[in-house]
Amino acid sequence: MSEAWFGGSFSPPHIGHLVLAERVREARGLERVHLLVSAEPPHARGKQAIDGTHRMAMARLAVAGNPGLDVDDRELKRGGKSYTIDTARELIAQGIRRPAFIVGGDMLADLPSWREGAELLRLADIIPVLRPGFGWEVFDTLRAAFGDEAARRVRDLCVKTPLLQISSSEMRERLLAGKSIRYLVPDAVIDYIGQQGLYT
Repeated sequence: MSEAWFGGSFSPPHIGHLVLAERVREARGLERVHLLVSAEPPHARGKQAIDGTHRMAMARLAVAGNPGLDVDDRELKRGGKSYTIDTARELIAQGIRRPAFIVGGDMLADLPSWREGAELLRLADIIPVLRPGFGWEVFDTLRAAFGDEAARRVRDLCVKTPLLQISSSEMRERLLAGKSIRYLVPDAVIDYIGQQGLYT
């Protein structure tokens, strides 16, 4: 494993995303982590729709200057709902033997409901990112859904990260309320949001 993909809307990308990506890259000895900008996340609820070109531009600005991070637009190009299994198959077709996907610990319990979840675990690695207070009982859910071996493989790839209570939805709410997001979002992204009049 030399690279991994970290999917999300990135609307907008914030320092929590970057800390997580960098921590996983370091912990797993990866050459690169790709921010995988989704077209339409299947599990997203109530997210303010911002055009994919803006989300790509913000993601590129967020990772600029870090050779260990970059941005992948394949899901935006594909369009429709962004299912990880489709992306895994696309990466495999392009020569990535076993793609790795970074998943927040809060999403682990949802894995059994993901499209072709068992097949995804057969084809790809899942790197869970665990924050303080994580409930390890979620692996009982994975074991019941996918079997002992698959659950153990996911558990073995866990990476612990600091607790940063930052979310894109909070950033959007602050912007709508005319509040500052300084130090929470990279300056270049803040400048872009202002120039483009986003989230107002």
